[in-house]
Amino acid sequence: MGDFLLIVLGVFTGAFLTILLFFVCKWPFRRAVQALVTSLARRLSMDPYAENLLEIGVSFGRTPPLLMQENSLRAQRGTVIQRPLGSNKRFPSLSELMFNSAQLHTLPTPVAVPVDQRVTIGPAAAKPLSLALPLMVSGMAFGEALSRAVVIALARGVTLAGTALHAGEVPLHPGVRTAAEKLILQYHRGH
Repeated sequence: MGDFLLIVLGVFTGAFLTILLFFVCKWPFRRAVQALVTSLARRLSMDPYAENLLEIGVSFGRTPPLLMQENSLRAQRGTVIQRPLGSNKRFPSLSELMFNSAQLHTLPTPVAVPVDQRVTIGPAAAKPLSLALPLMVSGMAFGEALSRAVVIALARGVTLAGTALHAGEVPLHPGVRTAAEKLILQYHRGH
């Protein structure tokens, strides 16, 4: 019975001292943490950008450390880095696709049945643009991005497909005008 009373007395004494220590040290501990957080917040918000510690996190978000290390290795060696397990780029996966079974209530048109893809832009206009496909070739700079032969080949291709070619902002080659049945010109505002 005496040992039991000593154990109970020890537990109560330990609990009392812990509570006392908590209330005595609570204020200094809280002040120290508050001073540390205030100092860190002031430093992160007031330091110049080149010396700011938060800038490290921002730069790692834009360029991961692995990429920076690989760029350094490429620059040092002057060769391509051989990867044993392929690229570190993440590619989209098909697991993110979701199918709605209600879409199968009306089955799609069979492959053998022709589908009318014609579209008319501005049906109420004086000269509507009628296309066999709802696709057009976008503007690409002749002489800057594409050669004369490529632009003329694109113009012939859109004529065969029954759609239109966008000429872009650059001068129009006469061969493109004769090869493209439907041509969209871009007006440069001179900015």
